[in-house]
Amino acid sequence: MTVYQRDLRARVRRVGGLLYLALDDQDIVLEGVAEFIWHRLGHRATVETLIEAVAEEYDVAGPEVAADVAEVVDDLVATGFVQVRGER
Repeated sequence: MTVYQRDLRARVRRVGGLLYLALDDQDIVLEGVAEFIWHRLGHRATVETLIEAVAEEYDVAGPEVAADVAEVVDDLVATGFVQVRGER
């Protein structure tokens, strides 16, 4: 399983109900489940552990949860805000 962790160089600011992230030349805004995932990535995590955490926090289950979590992680990796930290 691939292990992920957020890039600690990211600058984070909360404005209203939104979480703004900036890193190098990238800026993104997170809210809801994506923000929850971001906070969980403060420590090393796998997609599987993130799926379990989201399912428990939001009382949801099913393949949609897995697909949504994987999409958020993929987007955060693609933009550089989350790094691959190895295999578990």
